[in-house]
Amino acid sequence: MFLKSCCLSLLLIMACNTPKGSEASPETMAKITFDLNQIDENGLIGPVTGKVAVDYEFCIPRSETYADLVKKVNPKIKISDKSRGRIGCTRAEQLCIGTTSQENWKSILLETAKLDFVKKIDRTFYE
Repeated sequence: MFLKSCCLSLLLIMACNTPKGSEASPETMAKITFDLNQIDENGLIGPVTGKVAVDYEFCIPRSETYADLVKKVNPKIKISDKSRGRIGCTRAEQLCIGTTSQENWKSILLETAKLDFVKKIDRTFYE
């Protein structure tokens, strides 16, 4: 009984100390179309002599409510009213562009992917 109680306490402590956004369901991970394992803990990808941050884009319904929800998760998000992006936002949507060039980039990206109205997150490649 004591062992069972200790294990339960340990699980509760671990759950409470898990950083927000550090875990995601398979459904959430499927929304992200690029490999997060290629990105280091500093949010950078590439060879040692040429590491760069990863920018990503997604669409949200055109509404201040949705924009505010995304900004709560990622205050540095850029939201465009005019561009469709490579992802192809419709006229009823707004393009959002985020980056891994920020503290807690992974948690922010995962929390963004958990939002029901975010359907897909693609890596952005600028021309």
